[in-house]
Amino acid sequence: MSELQLGLLVVGVLVVAGVYLFNRIQQRRLRRQAERAFGNRHQDVLLQSQPFKEPEARVEPRLEPRLEPMPVAERRTMPGPEPAPAPGSFPPDAALLDEGIDFVAELAFPTPIEPARLAPLVQRKAEFGKPVSLAVYDPQENAWKEVHSAMGGHYGRVRVALQLCDRDGAVSDVMLRGFRDAVQALAQTLGARVAMPDADEAAVRAALLDQFCAEVDVVIGINVVSPRERRFHGAKIKALAESNGLKLTADGRYTLLDERGEVLFRVADMQAVPFRADTLSQMSTDGLTLELDLPRVVDGLDAFRQMVQLARTFATTLGGVMVDDNRVALTDAGLEKIRQEIARLQALMQARRIPAGGELALRLFS
Repeated sequence: MSELQLGLLVVGVLVVAGVYLFNRIQQRRLRRQAERAFGNRHQDVLLQSQPFKEPEARVEPRLEPRLEPMPVAERRTMPGPEPAPAPGSFPPDAALLDEGIDFVAELAFPTPIEPARLAPLVQRKAEFGKPVSLAVYDPQENAWKEVHSAMGGHYGRVRVALQLCDRDGAVSDVMLRGFRDAVQALAQTLGARVAMPDADEAAVRAALLDQFCAEVDVVIGINVVSPRERRFHGAKIKALAESNGLKLTADGRYTLLDERGEVLFRVADMQAVPFRADTLSQMSTDGLTLELDLPRVVDGLDAFRQMVQLARTFATTLGGVMVDDNRVALTDAGLEKIRQEIARLQALMQARRIPAGGELALRLFS
């Protein structure tokens, strides 16, 4: 081996050793920084021998429709004209606002205000991409009341809520923070104390809620089509629909309502051509679609039973057959599978305390 080769070998060994020592020093320094930063505050869920308990200050995202005072770790003291009520001392209005599906901020005023002073925020409701609700607390009636333009009186507590998601998806981070900033600005202008959840935590709740909604957001359809080239005449469709209690609505579909006035199911042209009262007797179609918006009906199984019964009536009277979206004939076995899926999805909604057809579901699936 020449002197040059020997020298290069020595240099190479020294470089490798230097890199190794440098990496060891860096690892030790980073380990010490991590230990100082995190200490022993967090337990390893996979290694601990006892059931894991979250730190008390942490609040997991919730989907259940409860409206309770916000956790101490996420709110500031809010002195107001009335003593703070004990948890659960007054029921929420689920149709109005709910911490399970809303980002709820509460304002407390040292002196009760008129609802008209909330106008700067009311006028911006359309800016945040999701429904916004405002409510005032009436201590005389022990209830929250929705704010409206003609409302009088003076109130010391106001809640403002931004819905976390709807059928268009979860609220965006930009909209959520914009809403938070708007509420804070209003509170500052009116001299109110404000308490609201953490925006990052709310964004997580919104994503989880949207994931749940996507899972149960199912519209069940049954098609009635002609097996031959004959078409169904509008006059017969009209007569059948009206004799079975359906009404033609502005969206061009026949609709059956429940006792609350909410939609049970609809009958539409299979090609999405709107039915019009003035032209229905002259039109014809090669198929009809009966639609059941599952999250919006209280008893999905009963609504489906009625829809199947009507579909059979249409098929028998018009000379058609019942098929699915792939134009495969619906058998009793196929209908039973649909019933099982309806039961599963509605049980899932009930377990999440957002029952199908309830006020919260009607808001989320509007």
